[in-house]
Amino acid sequence: MEQRTTGEAADLASLLWQVREVVERAVSGTVELHQVAATGDLHGLAAAEQSLAATLRDLRGIEVLRAAEADALAGRVGQPPGATLAQLAEAADEPWTTILRDHIDALRRLTTQLDRVAQELRQALDTGGDDVQAARRTAEDARQLSLLDFLA
Repeated sequence: MEQRTTGEAADLASLLWQVREVVERAVSGTVELHQVAATGDLHGLAAAEQSLAATLRDLRGIEVLRAAEADALAGRVGQPPGATLAQLAEAADEPWTTILRDHIDALRRLTTQLDRVAQELRQALDTGGDDVQAARRTAEDARQLSLLDFLA
């Protein structure tokens, strides 16, 4: 095996594990917020919204790091900055091609799940008054466009 991508690919793969963990937390937080909203507990709703908002901030922060790591690997394998994960996987050496493709599959499943539960939450909150608007805004922020573009 050629070793041209080992360091950069390993760094990106490690960071993608972290992205997956934070997206999983976002899915769980969105589900929790939806459940709390259904009870009408405004105190619990505020706490759940703040928890989800913190997770989404974590996700935005890790996305910046992910983009930098992906661009480092892109430069190493002859891809342009902003290359998709599929492009990076195709250009990387084994075992990184397989590892990155596994991340693609897992992250697509997770982002699809996050989009679905966030949409359900937004619909549930549409009927709420002013007390639920912060939760609705957080639900709108749940969609991670940069990650979706990276997985295209």
